[in-house]
Amino acid sequence: MNNFEKIINIIGVPSDFGANTNGALMGPDAIRTAGLNQRLKEIGVIAQDWGNIPVPIKYAVKDEHSKASYLPIVRQINHELKKLIVFALEKGSIPLCLGGDHSISIGSLAGVIEHHKNKNIGLIWIDTHADLNTPESSKTKNIHGMPVSVLFGKGYPELTELMNHQDTIKEENVAIIGLRDIDAMEKEFLKDSNMNYYTMRDIDERGIQTIMKEVQTKIIDKVDGIHVSFDLDVMDPLQVPGVSTPVPGGLSLREAHLILEMIHESSNVISADFVELNPFNDEKGSSAKMAVELIASLFGKKII
Repeated sequence: MNNFEKIINIIGVPSDFGANTNGALMGPDAIRTAGLNQRLKEIGVIAQDWGNIPVPIKYAVKDEHSKASYLPIVRQINHELKKLIVFALEKGSIPLCLGGDHSISIGSLAGVIEHHKNKNIGLIWIDTHADLNTPESSKTKNIHGMPVSVLFGKGYPELTELMNHQDTIKEENVAIIGLRDIDAMEKEFLKDSNMNYYTMRDIDERGIQTIMKEVQTKIIDKVDGIHVSFDLDVMDPLQVPGVSTPVPGGLSLREAHLILEMIHESSNVISADFVELNPFNDEKGSSAKMAVELIASLFGKKII
């Protein structure tokens, strides 16, 4: 069954509790305001918008939570998201999560793992950061820098338990694309792992088409389904300024579109996240509009 025959369930997660920069909580509604639902309709995709998961107002939360990286709140948000992801997958739909900071992918991955246990699932993580930190390795303690390590059982037990000691996603079925800002401990984690990872230098030297063909051969063609997690800070901030942690020298718009177009052509996408849009840092909604077009590429937009 290809993506045109499936319903996309849009789930907003307006949370920036996993980050130390405010603003990503406005991301889901900014993407909607930029015309997401209409754009999906134009390319022939049926989308049902399930609204936003209820998220506390950060300024009303007791101070002791901030000192603990808002861990109880991040855990609750991801627990609720996990349940919605499972529900969408049980209906035969493709859940599309709009962030919010990247900590929300803990819940989306947990839901995918819960529903697809005993299957072989791949993960394509498109991000300038490896997100492999742990509470011990992280200087900031921000949970949005930890979801991939949580996936593999490292980090806060309150979060790793959401994965139910998973073996659905194996390291060799993970590709991280667009890396250019990696902490020292994350580098060691990557080197010691079986994950496939591609830095911006790799992309410069080899070209994104060559890399995506490799990802397709190594992962996409061998698994039962693909979860795509796209962090908008992977983009060059000259083109997509509306993010919380901009780093110069990221993907161009055409490189990003080609990645997503090639993933779509596999007809193997089962779920997706688009995260870290920060409208507070955007310029006249340009990044939100680009997010809409990137999402459209993942779900079948074609030039001709």
